[in-house]
Amino acid sequence: MKHAKRSFYRAANAIFGKVCRIPSEEVVLQLIERKCLPLLLFGVGVCPVMKTDLRSLDFIVNRFVLLNYLRLLVEMRQQSFSFRLSSDILQKHSKKYLDNIIRENS
Repeated sequence: MKHAKRSFYRAANAIFGKVCRIPSEEVVLQLIERKCLPLLLFGVGVCPVMKTDLRSLDFIVNRFVLLNYLRLLVEMRQQSFSFRLSSDILQKHSKKYLDNIIRENS
């Protein structure tokens, strides 16, 4: 099961990394369904599967899809409202501070 999970995540991350913002959600989900789910389910059909195993398989897919779309949603909202993260603000302030020190010492 561990190898199947790893294969699913590898394939899904590859798909999401290449097409993340270009296609619609429907296209990404179809790609995951057709390319990644077979990797996750390979060989499972011939083994006895318990209910907890089924829930585990569902969790893997739901977690991947949810986390990636939540991340994209947050990024889009930040851009549309010009909201900056604290790391961005800190980086800008540090650069400004260092530029002032360099200018004063020149």
